[in-house]
Amino acid sequence: MRLAAVLANDVRLQLRYGLYAVSALMVLIWGGLVLPLRGVLAAPALLPALVLVNLIITTFYFMAALVLFEKGEGVLAALVVTPMRSGEYLVSKALSLSLLATAETLLIAAVLFRDVQWSRIVIGALLLGFLYACAGFVMVVRFASIDRFLMPSVVAVTLLLLPLLTHFGLVGHRVVEWLMAIHPAEPAMRWMRGGGAFALCGALVWCAAGLLLARREYQRFVVRA
Repeated sequence: MRLAAVLANDVRLQLRYGLYAVSALMVLIWGGLVLPLRGVLAAPALLPALVLVNLIITTFYFMAALVLFEKGEGVLAALVVTPMRSGEYLVSKALSLSLLATAETLLIAAVLFRDVQWSRIVIGALLLGFLYACAGFVMVVRFASIDRFLMPSVVAVTLLLLPLLTHFGLVGHRVVEWLMAIHPAEPAMRWMRGGGAFALCGALVWCAAGLLLARREYQRFVVRA
């Protein structure tokens, strides 16, 4: 299966670029910073928030780093004349990064939290990771260098973290609450908080929408560039 071969190649590239080492370092940093406060901070309600924040680096920014590396090495331009489809490229990148981010998050959660609903956290992290990886591609593919990407990425990340307001009950206005309810990350957050099938379906729909948008940007900035 071609997607499996592409996925295996992406894992090798991520190892070569040192992303797995960075991920391991992040686990150590989280543990060093938070473990001394485990009894104070490890309330179960904080786990979805930790997932949301932690995935930003391992999916959104890792995707951006990979795309910029491949642009600099001419890999993206070369892919246009290969049989690889844009969907295969994007699904492989997003899936491999979301798996890495989920493994990283589970290690952190195992150290800091008790009574974790692991199935909900795994599914929620995978869906959020896939969505964030697609968002990272959409943001970075139009830029040629990291310095041009960084400032717009801060704005994008701020928007991606907005569900934290709802999660911690910091939204008081009805209109704002409704707007937060349609945020792309909100269904996955609801699922991790114990939401039902509607939340899960909503998260899947947003992942599909993110992939379609990423494919459109691939055609625009890679194929037609």
